[in-house]
Amino acid sequence: MGDVYYAGGKRKEAIVEYQKAIKQDPASARAYAGLGLARSSAGESKDGLKDIERAVQLDPSSGLPHLNLGIVYSESKKKKDRDKAVDELNEAIKRNHDNLEFQNKVAERLISELRDRDKKP
Repeated sequence: MGDVYYAGGKRKEAIVEYQKAIKQDPASARAYAGLGLARSSAGESKDGLKDIERAVQLDPSSGLPHLNLGIVYSESKKKKDRDKAVDELNEAIKRNHDNLEFQNKVAERLISELRDRDKKP
């Protein structure tokens, strides 16, 4: 449900649903990755990044936390954060070679947008 609320722009509701999922399964990397993305987009960037980092620890083979880190870093005005975004998005693609967790074209499109943004004067 957290994914549905997040996709619908309902960040607070998404946060609540991800927290419920974590209560049911404290080892759910997917729930932590979603919680972190929702919290970051709701203005809780520091806590959101911690949640996503927790997801990386819980499932080091997953590409989803790296995708979410890339999304969060891509929203920064700092070039070094946008560079981190590209690195994380490339890592997400590498770990998601079969397109099972998400569509790699989402990450590829964001990488392209970041590179285009940084080329502009």
